[in-house]
Amino acid sequence: MNILELEESLFQGKDYDLFPDSCPVDDELLSRHLVPPLPKSGKTLVWGHALVRRAGELGLKDLPSVEIQGDEMELLSLALRLEGRRDGFSLKEKGEVYSFLEKKHLLSRSDEVIPLIQSDGSFLMQAKKYLELPGILKESVDTGYMDLKTAGMLTGLDTNILKRALEIFSSGTFSQRRTALVFMREISIRDSLSSEKLLKLLEEMGASEDPFHFLEALRYPRLTEMRRDFKNFSSRLLEGSGIQLTEPPGFEGKGFSVSFQYTGKKQLGRVLDTLARLREESDELFKLLR
Repeated sequence: MNILELEESLFQGKDYDLFPDSCPVDDELLSRHLVPPLPKSGKTLVWGHALVRRAGELGLKDLPSVEIQGDEMELLSLALRLEGRRDGFSLKEKGEVYSFLEKKHLLSRSDEVIPLIQSDGSFLMQAKKYLELPGILKESVDTGYMDLKTAGMLTGLDTNILKRALEIFSSGTFSQRRTALVFMREISIRDSLSSEKLLKLLEEMGASEDPFHFLEALRYPRLTEMRRDFKNFSSRLLEGSGIQLTEPPGFEGKGFSVSFQYTGKKQLGRVLDTLARLREESDELFKLLR
């Protein structure tokens, strides 16, 4: 077994420093040198860069190491095996591996490492799409603010627009944010909005009481109008009656649902009278169905 001098290793093998946040050994074990020997090939550190950095922070001068041989793909495969995180790599880390393969002209040999990254399928297309994102969208994916598919739809938008949109929708759930961002992009395409007009629209959203509702109304103006008409109809005819009238999802269907409860003959009589009025005016209601 060899000794790896930390002063030397900090500047060696940067090409293989693909997992900067992966430090699988706690400080106590690291301080006692109870770590797997770090592989190096000549002066190139192949794996354990995060361990080396942390050891330096703890004041250690060296760590155990072992000399290995192999071509660049073999060394990368070893690094991935030592990580031991198949199906646990982040998009950012997959992007780092893709960049390594591309830089070293090894994409044609990617089949040798794909099974070490994930158990099913290939990560290459996913990693390539991630790398094509602008920095602000990469960061949003890294932090879990949005998924890769949504981020891809937003590529091409002005950075100021993206920053403002991320601020406005930050209070929502992941699902709400994803829906809102997709709606925003669809509206901008449908209405051929310039960057200036889209930014102005975002400011109006931010000033509204409910930006998510504001955006949905813009995306589906007819549906919003139908919901308003349905609400007005229900309030005018059924308020205080104890009858609950429910529309089909998106007003797509053949009818409405009615439910009610009663505790005596008198209340039942009022319910039946209201239902009779509902029958007389139902033509207005059925006009809402699509």
